[in-house]
Amino acid sequence: MMWIKGKNTFIGKIRKMARIIRIPILKYDYKRALESGYRGMLLHTDALCLLSLKFIPELRQIYSKDLSRVIAIPNPNTYPVQENTDFPKKKQLLYVGRIEWRQKRVGRLIDIWSRIYKDFPDWELIIVGDGPIRQELEQKASRIERVVFTGWQDPDPYYRDASIICLTSDFEGWGMILTEAMTFGTVPVVFNSYAAVTDIIDDGKTGLLVPPFSRKAFARKLGALMKDERLRIEMAGNCIQSVKRFDIQNVADEWEKTFDRLKSAGNQ
Repeated sequence: MMWIKGKNTFIGKIRKMARIIRIPILKYDYKRALESGYRGMLLHTDALCLLSLKFIPELRQIYSKDLSRVIAIPNPNTYPVQENTDFPKKKQLLYVGRIEWRQKRVGRLIDIWSRIYKDFPDWELIIVGDGPIRQELEQKASRIERVVFTGWQDPDPYYRDASIICLTSDFEGWGMILTEAMTFGTVPVVFNSYAAVTDIIDDGKTGLLVPPFSRKAFARKLGALMKDERLRIEMAGNCIQSVKRFDIQNVADEWEKTFDRLKSAGNQ
């Protein structure tokens, strides 16, 4: 008898079982490595800076010791304030970023668009970026109307034009494309899949948060916003005002205050 390599053969099934058995071990080793790394950072630094204090509950799951030296400063938005944005904007949904499976999960956005595009014949989905699954997604999207892949481009003109920015990631650290797009009055619709997103988006005022990872719920909320031009314009104005909190000068001031505080503490 001869066994042929493959996932459905005897050997393939044994390998699959071995991988399943190893998962708890890998997770344990990964957690131990993270705990060791954070312990080292907290032992040898005056402060550990996160992008948001809302990440602390997750940090406690990794490192449960003293976290009194943990602070948070967000990423700065380097785009200048856009005070003269024209409304209403083009009927475009926008994605900007890497086209990959592990984190960004852009395929979800294709699935969501496939649910609603027939109801919105005057809208289109613009995907700006590149990555390992771009060709696969282009083939998938070829069966759907009005999906445009641009490759890597300066996102500035796309932020200016698009009405809505979409993010369907498994996780993010901050989500710079959100604050960049909001500067231009582009309203975000995002899976509520990471803690810092609620620092950026006030649900219902400066964007829409969707329970992860329901494509149906995302399509429903997205469609409601696409139908309501008045609401989009109102939210766009809110975005432009709200995102000023993350202006590069404001964030630089936070870093200066932190350095001054650490310097004063060191001189005592």
